[in-house]
Amino acid sequence: MTSNQTKPRANFYTLIHKAIRFKLYDYSIELGKVDLNTEEDVQRLQEQFLTIKDLLEHHSYHEDTYLHPFMKKYLPEEVALIEGDHEHLDADLEALNNWATRLRDEKDSKEKQTIWNEFYLQYNDFVASFVKHLHLEEYVAMPKLWPLCTDEELMEIHHQDLMQLGIWNQQAFQQ
Repeated sequence: MTSNQTKPRANFYTLIHKAIRFKLYDYSIELGKVDLNTEEDVQRLQEQFLTIKDLLEHHSYHEDTYLHPFMKKYLPEEVALIEGDHEHLDADLEALNNWATRLRDEKDSKEKQTIWNEFYLQYNDFVASFVKHLHLEEYVAMPKLWPLCTDEELMEIHHQDLMQLGIWNQQAFQQ
């Protein structure tokens, strides 16, 4: 590192958001390739969706429980926006879960195709909304925290959050 380069600041969003993006995009590709006439493919899609749903619910819970109380001291307006996003995204995720369940349970091939089409469009719309939410956290909230907090403070709250993570985090990225 040369003397005019700065050390990257502590960022508790980077790694988990990278993993979430991977899972979201990968599932979109799998959803686009599915053979709706193969029961195993449809069942696999349902299982993959439930893994993503679990990951996103846990992620939201951990942000709301461990990061936001700390962040509210410095950025109450931004945290209110983030938490509002969480509420909308959670509702959208539940709606997607209903579509995924309908897709899995439908036996009529024509109706299954109709359900798949709507689920595919809704899922990708959700991904777009979720990525916009990540932008709010990464490009608005985090840079505003940097001048207000030391890296040590940011990493301490991040480590407290990480200590609370259960086995779901490891399992989510192995599937």
